[in-house]
Amino acid sequence: DKMADTDGFVLIDPDGIDKAWNSGSDTTNPVADVGFFRAIVPKAKAQLCIDSKRVVVSGPSNGAGIEYQLAWSAASITATRGPWCGPPHFVPHARRLLC
Repeated sequence: DKMADTDGFVLIDPDGIDKAWNSGSDTTNPVADVGFFRAIVPKAKAQLCIDSKRVVVSGPSNGAGIEYQLAWSAASITATRGPWCGPPHFVPHARRLLC
């Protein structure tokens, strides 16, 4: 990504399976996307010497949904999050996070 190269930050831009994340709103979805983030974030921090205090998760729409789910069930892997254009009412615990 040009902005990451220009401004000196690491960008990890994964896609969920079929371009969607399991944010917890579909209880029949067996995909373990929280587990994916629990695995990839520590690995990236170790391999790329990333400061834990500077790990941010951000994304639109369903990407915002997985952010809310990560904030609820895996908050320790990121420093903060920046959801945008994501309706929190689709994610089971998001309302508790916003209040």
